[in-house]
Amino acid sequence: ATLTLSGAGAANVVGGTLALTNIDQTADHDIIMDVAGALTVTGATTLTAHSGSSAANSRLIVDKAATFTGGVTLDDNTGLAVLEFEQDNAVTIAGDVAAAANGEGTIELTGVGKTLSGTLGASDKKLKEVQIDAASAVLSGTGYLTLLDVNATATLSGAMNLGTATIDAATASSGGITATTVTMGNGDVLTISDGNVTTSAIVLSDGTSALTISGSDVTITGDIDAAGTDDAGLVNVTGAKATFAGNLGSASTKNITSLNISASKRAVITETANFVDQIDMAALGEIEI
Repeated sequence: ATLTLSGAGAANVVGGTLALTNIDQTADHDIIMDVAGALTVTGATTLTAHSGSSAANSRLIVDKAATFTGGVTLDDNTGLAVLEFEQDNAVTIAGDVAAAANGEGTIELTGVGKTLSGTLGASDKKLKEVQIDAASAVLSGTGYLTLLDVNATATLSGAMNLGTATIDAATASSGGITATTVTMGNGDVLTISDGNVTTSAIVLSDGTSALTISGSDVTITGDIDAAGTDDAGLVNVTGAKATFAGNLGSASTKNITSLNISASKRAVITETANFVDQIDMAALGEIEI
């Protein structure tokens, strides 16, 4: 069942609560509310999925700006509760998004120019996933996510508390990242301009995958590793100081391809089992081991 509000110029207002509740327990029938204009909900918004034969989902799609004054709760049950923002326009989505239980709820950014300004998830109830599929998405609030899947240019200005992250497009972080694993795709770059990064591992997939530290004093905790059994990855220090509190590379067959230190910048290496093919250091660059 699909409810479509087709007025692209409309400023739709729900003066109270908005609840999309799927009650289908026997078949995978989805319910969708598709809003072509802007949407404001003054009360609480709740999306509840159900089981069905292979999951009966609930999805709210908004094309333009959205304000969820009372916040949004995503309840997967055994299906998927999905909040999607599509169409290409630079708009802000305001309001916190919560998971009904840990690991529930999906946010999909399928249109260019979306900024999510609220808190996403909570420390004890992480959202299932935020998936960025269109360029220039911004997450400016704090995020608590089981999975961050970046497939188009993204800016992370809020603190990101993640299970895992897959970075398959240029990504900039200034709010800090805490994660189990961050995996960089082929040729993709993660730039850290501020805030520390704490992970078990940052995995660089090929020789052109890059971690760039541009901040004035950034600490990277956790190993920076090459994927597979081949050497891979560039680590670039372009800010005043980068401290590596984990190993660079993990074995002689999985070296980091190159550690590059810009002019007058400093890299501090604190661990004792580093495997780096090459160190390039410009004039007045420093390396402290």
